Amino acid sequence: MTLLITFLVLFAALLHASWNAFVKSGQDKLLTVALMHACSGGLAFCLLPFLPLPDTAAWPFLALSSVLHWGYYFFLVSGYRHGDLGVIYPLARGSAPLMIAISGAFIAGETFSPLAMTGLGLASVGIISLSFEKGLPKRKHFKAISFALGTGIWITAYTLAD
Repeated sequence: MTLLITFLVLFAALLHASWNAFVKSGQDKLLTVALMHACSGGLAFCLLPFLPLPDTAAWPFLALSSVLHWGYYFFLVSGYRHGDLGVIYPLARGSAPLMIAISGAFIAGETFSPLAMTGLGLASVGIISLSFEKGLPKRKHFKAISFALGTGIWITAYTLAD
């Protein structure tokens, strides 16, 4: 069972990186995201007869999550318009876990052991460092980096909301 779970996690990571590369390579990045969602929405629509609808109490949370995800997509697409996939993706994805942990501590009073924070910090710094493979960013990269960090904030927001 552990091998299957490991495979599924790695496969999910591959799919996630792949759709980001697909969006980055698209001529119209926003249209590319919209087409991806139209396809996944069509598939979900086909599955509706086989699944129950969410409880009515869940609808406000679904709406909030949808709004937060569209903010995420806007910032991600804007980041890809101004910067390289190899800069935007690791910066957005590496900064989010730190922001989520910090937000969890302030909002929900979460506490983390020093070992957990060390591990989280090392993992995040490792991921973020991939963005600076060619050295520290220059002033001309400010817009791209701002959108990447903004994407990380949106990831944090939808993670906390979900």
